[in-house]
Amino acid sequence: MPSLTIATENGTTSIDFQGEQLISRLIQFSGLGFQMPCGQNHTCGKCRVLVESPQPPRPEELRLLSSAQLQQGVRLACVTRISQDCTIRLLEQGLSKTQIQKTGVMPDFVPDPPEHDAGKPYGFAVDIGTTTVVVYLYSLASGQLAASAAEANDQSVFGADVIARISYCNENGGAQPAQAIRRQLGRLLQSCCAQCGIGTDRVGLGVITGNCTMLHLLTAEDPRGIAVFPFTPSTLFGCWKAPADLELPLDPGCRIFLPPCVSAYVGADIVCSVLASGMWQDKSAFLVDVGTNGEMVLYHGGRFRGCSTAAGPAFEGAGLRCGMPALPGAINRVDVAEDRPFCTTIGGEPARGICGSGIIDAAAAALLLEAMDETGRLENGDDFALEGGVVVTQADLRQVQLAKSAIASGVQTLLHESGLTPAQVDTFYLAGGFGSYIRMDTATAIGLFPREFSAKAKVLGNAAGSGAGLMLLSREYFDRALRLAPQVQDISLSESPYFMDAYIDNMMF
Repeated sequence: MPSLTIATENGTTSIDFQGEQLISRLIQFSGLGFQMPCGQNHTCGKCRVLVESPQPPRPEELRLLSSAQLQQGVRLACVTRISQDCTIRLLEQGLSKTQIQKTGVMPDFVPDPPEHDAGKPYGFAVDIGTTTVVVYLYSLASGQLAASAAEANDQSVFGADVIARISYCNENGGAQPAQAIRRQLGRLLQSCCAQCGIGTDRVGLGVITGNCTMLHLLTAEDPRGIAVFPFTPSTLFGCWKAPADLELPLDPGCRIFLPPCVSAYVGADIVCSVLASGMWQDKSAFLVDVGTNGEMVLYHGGRFRGCSTAAGPAFEGAGLRCGMPALPGAINRVDVAEDRPFCTTIGGEPARGICGSGIIDAAAAALLLEAMDETGRLENGDDFALEGGVVVTQADLRQVQLAKSAIASGVQTLLHESGLTPAQVDTFYLAGGFGSYIRMDTATAIGLFPREFSAKAKVLGNAAGSGAGLMLLSREYFDRALRLAPQVQDISLSESPYFMDAYIDNMMF
């Protein structure tokens, strides 16, 4: 039986196979964190591997790879098939070193778990993000954090965003994505328990939050309804599960709660973020979690209104010429001095790409230096050069333009629906890992957020994870979450003429 040997920075992995197989499919079976942002649609060129004995390039590779790369033996995993023994090296490494925001703001509370087995004194909270997964282990009695662990979401091999992953499930079924996230959660839970010197049999309660698609992929529910009008999910959750239901290595007596979602695109993660923010204590407050989907909630006059807008993966660094996750070497900050851009990279390493916070800064720098006009057109050529060969292309800026317009227009639509101006909002809450690194000065400079929000911004960190922890540890917050989800009025942007007009207007920088 032939075997594929996969070499990474951490060693080698071998996979036996039969017949002719796509390299990308074998990598998926390996469990290695490997990026395939476009979900194997042959459009991003990111799933690059170095093949020991390369085959002649296919048309997709001629289009997406340079002549030098092809001569070196670089091929795309999503189109290269093998039927004999083969050795490859992954060139786009997994996200294991990505900067992952684990910390978050939690209000004061008195520990009073909704379920508490004295013989199992630990509980866990999980935030399954589209890009990252964070697991927290708590003492149920004291409410103290005992351990935490985080990794990039192993489902990245099925696509960078929820639509790509739903498309994968439509064509291949949901078994593999479910196995990937369940295996990962099991591994992270065991890591947390090992940090505390306990067995997983000491864990008696859990809360797992995430957007509606992530919870569908965890539970192997059919996600197809989420991606097509009228965007009806199979379930909105708010239910208990046993460890066996999710194939988790926990005692059978452990109970696991999946918080309720508001709608297909306003998920349990945003419900948990609202819990962590305490935004209902303000007269008027706005909360945004910026990612591939920009989820947002506005509270005013005792009412919650929420919506979600498809920003795409540009703010995650995907789909850009030199885009990459928040790994060492990623440009994460761009300043302007002496009439040119100055870049900062993660870890201070030589620049090798640009991540989400960097692309926002870069767009603002191009605007300030008049290298780009208000329509998003680069004045000289097709590239805005940064450093180390890293460039922002005209096509990249168009992706940023679409993403920022989607977010900005969602914000304006919720304000319009509530009869508010930006100046009337008391607090602007930024939730999520990416939100923790956004600079308000550059975000407002390109029109991502209203300028009036800049002085009112409060960064929450991983608010979804914090809210899941509150549900785990406090009966009061658990019950509040169950009441909160039905209270949020879901504003359908696809049916809003106001949003459509705002989207066109906000395409300008």
